[in-house]
Order: sequence, then C-alpha cells, then structure tokens
Amino acid sequence: MMHPPLFLDTPSPRRACASDDLPAKPSEVPATLTCYEATQRHWHTVVIGAGPTGSSVAMRLARAGLRVLLIDRDTLPRGKVCGCCISPQGVSELRLLGFSSIEESLHATPLHSLVLSAAGKQVHLPLLGGAALSRERLDAALATAATRAGADFLPKTTLTQIDQSNVGVRCTLRDQESTATLSAMSVVIAAGLAPAIRINGSRQIRSVPVSSRVGLGATFYDDTFDLEPGQLLMAVARHGYVGIVRLEDDRLDIAAAVDRSVLAGSATTNHILSEMLYEAGHRVPNELAHVVLSGTAALTHRSPLADGLVFRAGDSAAYAEPFTGEGIGWALQSGRFLSQAIVQGVDRSSTTSDIRLNAATIAAHWQSSHNRALRGRLFQCRVLSIALRQPSLVGMFIRFMNAWPAFGKQCVRLAVANDCETFTT
Repeated sequence: MMHPPLFLDTPSPRRACASDDLPAKPSEVPATLTCYEATQRHWHTVVIGAGPTGSSVAMRLARAGLRVLLIDRDTLPRGKVCGCCISPQGVSELRLLGFSSIEESLHATPLHSLVLSAAGKQVHLPLLGGAALSRERLDAALATAATRAGADFLPKTTLTQIDQSNVGVRCTLRDQESTATLSAMSVVIAAGLAPAIRINGSRQIRSVPVSSRVGLGATFYDDTFDLEPGQLLMAVARHGYVGIVRLEDDRLDIAAAVDRSVLAGSATTNHILSEMLYEAGHRVPNELAHVVLSGTAALTHRSPLADGLVFRAGDSAAYAEPFTGEGIGWALQSGRFLSQAIVQGVDRSSTTSDIRLNAATIAAHWQSSHNRALRGRLFQCRVLSIALRQPSLVGMFIRFMNAWPAFGKQCVRLAVANDCETFTT
C-alpha cells in the first residue's frame, strides 16, 4: 500500500520544558465520609461518576441546598480516554461554575490552531476560544469544587444496583471491603458510556448503532514529536480519526475513534493508530509504539434520560463522536440543565421538615432542555462524523479551505459552536 508523503519532515529533537516550568501534579481528592457513614444518611440526590457532568451536577445541587453524595469507582485524580480538548462552549460552562480563567486557575493551554489532514491533504485553521487540559487536573478540580460547595464525596466505591419505590430509591454500594445499601430521593447516573448499573424493574433499553466506533487513547511523554502547545492535530483515515494535543504538563494526549471491525484483526491498537496517522500524512510519535492504550465502549449511543427518579446525564444519556472538544462542553452543559430540572422539581410544601422531589416535573424539564439545547448539537456532530468516514471527501474540503480561508474559518465555527446559555443556580 502506498502512503501519502509525510507533512512533517524527519523529526528534530524538541526541547523539553524544564520541570520548574510545569505545574505541580493535582492533589488527591479525599473522601469526605466513609461508606458506612453514607448509609446513615438519607440523600436528596446520589450522583454516580465524578467526571465533568457528575461533579458539576453535585456542585450545583449542593449550592441549591440539597444533600448530595458524589460517588466514583476510582480515586481522583485519574486519567480517562479523552481528547482533553475543551471547546469554547466548555470554557464558557466552566466560567459559569466559577472557573473564571482556566488558564490561570487550572493551567490549561489555550488552543490557537487546528491542523487537519486527510487523503494526503492538509490545512491549518484558526481554533480560538478553546483549551487543552488533562482529565486528571480537570476532574480533580471539579470534584474539589463540588465538596467545597457542600457535596460529600465517596471514591473507590461502585454503585451496582438501584431499586425504586413510590417514596424514593435504594442504592447498593460496593467498596473494597463490603457491600452496603443507602437511601435517596433521586439518582443521577453520569458514569460514562456504559455504566454497569442494574435498575430493577426498568425496561428501558440503551440504543447503539451498528456503525458506532470505539474510543482509544493514552497520554505519554515524547520530546521528539514536534507539536507546539496550543496546536491540535487531527488526522482522518479510512477506519477512523486520531487527534493529538500537548497537555499542560508537556505530555502528549492521543485519542481516536476507530471502527470496531478493524479491532477484530491481528494488528495491535498501537499499530492501528500509527497506520491511521501515516495514512493521513502525519508523522507518528516515536513513543506511540510503547504506550498502553485504553479503550471505551461504543461511542455513539442514546439512552433514556429519565426512569422514575433515576436520571441520566452526560455521556450516560447520549453521545456522538465529538471531533473538536465538544464532548466536555456537552457534559458540562448537560449537567447544568439536569441540575436546573432537579431544582425546579423540588417540592417544599411537604408537611414534614424535609423536601420532596417531583419526578414528573424533573423529567419534563430535563427532556425539554435536552431536546432544545443538546439534541441539535448531537445531530450536527453525527452528520460530521458521517462525513469523516470518507477521507476523500474531507480531502476535497481541505482543498477548498486552502483555496478560500474564509470557508475554512466558517467550517470551524460550525463544528465548534459556542451556544452556552446563561443560567445560574
């Protein structure tokens, strides 16, 4: 097979950043209570998953005065298979949460350009308003902010089963030592693409298209790979696409959406990503052959938003292959709208001293908000992902972008919309 010529010449050693120039590693986010202590309280909302969606929901609900428990199966900080790019919408959402300047407070790297290649063609496009930030730092900062807002945090704990009744929800938890049960008025599932949580009595089904790709990714150091901070490299190939960006601590983050069929072959995942980069015309990082790549479940899917007093948000609700950092923006916006719906569903007219949650009100507001703000963007991203399955078509668009730079800028604006609406809780 003949490959297109490489756009990047023979690698020249890249000067590594001095250790004094790099931000310190984020600290571990401590638990605020034990699993036993969690079972002794009745929670308004239990949130499963301390990613951007879960932590933002926990933060907003705690600020609204609800008793919130945030649970994650891992300790924070921890890495994730993620492009680690935050769209302008995501930056706006973080600003609404109180992170006024993520460059200063979180050491995020502002993005300034997109290098897009396919079918032997390449174009450089401006990419303003976004940022690159490791999931270790982002997720730890959001979870910490949630606890400061009043939410409790329980790491290294897995929620395995949910039982609903007319008065609330009972959750089965498992930590490293035992299994326990706690009670809550509602549960928010924000645990990623395929959370292994059994909801007793539920007949709702998760829908996954046959053509849905899977995600692969890793972070690693490679001083020989000449990619400057603030530059996002995207390579489109026959079996998927690959993105590479440099993080705030000088690591490279590589993330890809790959056809499931190609993974069934004998080639290693490292070789598959190397071939995709080379096919598009990009040089391959030297260290890619040696890193351990992690994978995800099928990316594109749709799950029910509400099931009684159980609500799904972020990747657990719906996901379409994001191409330029949309995923984190969607996650944060999804958390914002679900938080608003739960607050609107609070019933304080009870004769008891505690509040009640109206499941129908929450579901109606959540469904309406999701349809209004997110469904259109998800559909737009699905259309984009279909186009990206045809490298020759992308190559033709690249020729147009090189000939008419204004056309390229408009394409970027359409692909990376900043449609953040003002909302506070």
